Amino acid sequence: MKQEIYKVFVAFFLLTTVSISNAQDTANGFYVGVGVGHSDQKDACDDISGSCDDTDTGWKIFAGYEFNQYLSLEGGYADLGESDADTIVLGIPVSADAEITGFFLSGIASWPINDSFSVFGKLGAIYWDVETDADGGGISVSEDENGTDLMFGVGAQYDFTDNIGIRAEWERFNDVGDSDTGESDIDLISGSLVYRF
Repeated sequence: MKQEIYKVFVAFFLLTTVSISNAQDTANGFYVGVGVGHSDQKDACDDISGSCDDTDTGWKIFAGYEFNQYLSLEGGYADLGESDADTIVLGIPVSADAEITGFFLSGIASWPINDSFSVFGKLGAIYWDVETDADGGGISVSEDENGTDLMFGVGAQYDFTDNIGIRAEWERFNDVGDSDTGESDIDLISGSLVYRF
């Protein structure tokens, strides 16, 4: 399954490269942004019999380059929040939490609706880091694992001026984690402020 995903990822960037070389639009240049929103670790509470909270506030900072009004390349850092669980294991109360952060890189394909408003889709990868801690019966266990997986999303952007705009978007970070920390798809619904140079 992951091999097929990465084939799609490579094909997307090859198409992007060809489109950039054929595009007639003048490059718009560099931009930066910051966003905050709602993070949902979709599978974090599976098989938890006690209390569990798999939602949190997530945020990100990012920078990118607009090759033209249709195509951009964007990278950044995201804090995807923390999940917390309290349960009973062999009669012993156990508390556990997992915090997820990562660096991401994605290609963005945009479609301008008018001079100020556009919609877009993105496809890329995240290099994630998952830190888990569990405490119970006077014993503490920690894990820190990392890896790379697919990310994708859709959104819309409104530009107030040539320099300042806002975004609303949904992003999916796919299969974050491993067998030691547990795997979960993570959704981030966010609003962002974007500044073009």
